Amino acid sequence: MSDESQLQTWEVLKELGFQADPTVVYSDIRPGLSFDFGNFKLSASAVMGRRFQDVVLFTGVLSTQRSLSEVQFEMPRRIESREKCAAWLAWTLDKHAVDHVFQPRMAVDWLALGRANQRLLPWYFDQDAYEARPRCSVDKELARPLLKNLAKIAEQLPPMEKVWFSFDGEVLKIRAGKELLALAANGKPWSNRYGLSAAQMSKPIRRLPGEIVWFESWEDYFTIAGCRYQGVIIEPVNQP
Repeated sequence: MSDESQLQTWEVLKELGFQADPTVVYSDIRPGLSFDFGNFKLSASAVMGRRFQDVVLFTGVLSTQRSLSEVQFEMPRRIESREKCAAWLAWTLDKHAVDHVFQPRMAVDWLALGRANQRLLPWYFDQDAYEARPRCSVDKELARPLLKNLAKIAEQLPPMEKVWFSFDGEVLKIRAGKELLALAANGKPWSNRYGLSAAQMSKPIRRLPGEIVWFESWEDYFTIAGCRYQGVIIEPVNQP
């Protein structure tokens, strides 16, 4: 989404009920803003952020009989929607509150709006993608001999030749040169196959923690039993 199609965070805060506050003096936009929850005041100032970008900085001290917490976080100067702005505020306030539920003394409508729209936050997108990553699990006692055999095969291959991993929802297949290793596994089918160099696979995995072994891909690496391999090649499964 382009900046032109986004909203000014400062104006959205006013729509949510933030009021002009002359006591917020360190702000590029004067006066600064604040929201009084009855038991906590959250101040907003327009400043240069930690990454040398224009941001809205929020500060306050959340005090209860059980705890004292300093609240400080940044938000971009432009934001996609009123709902996302409310979600960002509600998520942060809940994070700092006792039992992770912020309880204002006054009724605040946008807190419910924000809590209902947590999935709009960027870190939730990342979490969803991570949970949906290609992966499958194999019983450790079955995986151990397979990985030892794979290391022996890979040791005989040219170091840069690729060893390919694929999974059809029932069987994990490992193609190493002319050899095909296969093992029953659990998980959802992969739409891609993943290639690592024979040099990487020639080093046996000594330790297999837990009762199952995970084969999984995330971003630019492939992981086997917690051992992370970078430089993975990704191809659609219909490649020869």
